This record gives sequence, structure tokens and C-alpha cells, in this order.
Amino acid sequence: MPGRRSAPKYTTEQNVDFGMRVLGVLAEAPEALEIKQIQASDLMLNNLTTQKLARVLSELSEMGLVLKSKSKSNGRMKYKARAMCEEQGYDVERMVY
Repeated sequence: MPGRRSAPKYTTEQNVDFGMRVLGVLAEAPEALEIKQIQASDLMLNNLTTQKLARVLSELSEMGLVLKSKSKSNGRMKYKARAMCEEQGYDVERMVY
């Protein structure tokens, strides 16, 4: 029996919608957020697994829309919208992320 290939669970449109919702949550938050905090902010994102949300955030980070860093207190990743960082006066070109 040859390898079985299953269809993706989410369509491209759904993935784009998830990305826009994440950007909306991060744009409203003045501080960096963890995945659980992002999930709690939006009902549609609450149904996603943390793995899927991490994948969406990784794609946004690769595009340069989201900055991520590791929290020193608990070792978890924190995410912040690049636009919010610029709005708050950070020099995002010099930031290490």
C-alpha cells in the first residue's frame, strides 16, 4: 500500500484569517504576549492547538510582521507586533530577534 496523503486540515483562506486575527490581537496589546494569552484574546484562535498557532506566528515572524523573543522569567516565547514596537519608539532594525 503506497503512502497515504491526507488533505490539509485548514484551507489557505483559513490560515490567512488566523494570521490576520493574530496580528489584530498583537496590534492591540502594548506588551509582548505568550501563545496562551493570544489564544485567550480571540474566540476563533481559542480552538486552535498551540502547535498550529506557533506555526502561524512563525510564518508572521518570517515575514517581519511579528517580533519574537524568549522570556527570561519562564523561558517561553513572547510575541509582539513590529508596528507596536515602532509605535513605542523601539529601533526595530537594531533589535536582536
